[in-house]
Amino acid sequence: MSKVYLPSFTSSNCIVVKDKDTIRLYETLPTLGDSVNYTDYFINSHYLTKSGVELIDSVAACESQDNFTNEIYYRNDFDSICIIFIVFALICIYLPFKIVSRAFGRWLKV
Repeated sequence: MSKVYLPSFTSSNCIVVKDKDTIRLYETLPTLGDSVNYTDYFINSHYLTKSGVELIDSVAACESQDNFTNEIYYRNDFDSICIIFIVFALICIYLPFKIVSRAFGRWLKV
């Protein structure tokens, strides 16, 4: 099984999968009747987050931490990021080079 990317994942967090798009990361291990800070990560919405405090009324089982990582290469939108970077690199480097070389080509030849 492939790992799931979480931006601020540490080994002290408790991770609960809410649904196919939302992963909840508790700051500490939730105990019954305790208020715990959490952060929801929406993994199919470019990792948008929502933070809050939850009063625990039923204890959910934490997922195995072996299935999660904070390495950037496991993002599910990594291919989109690479394509956008290549397009911006072409626009910001190649096009100005071509414009300058056409405008000042006679003086740039050595």
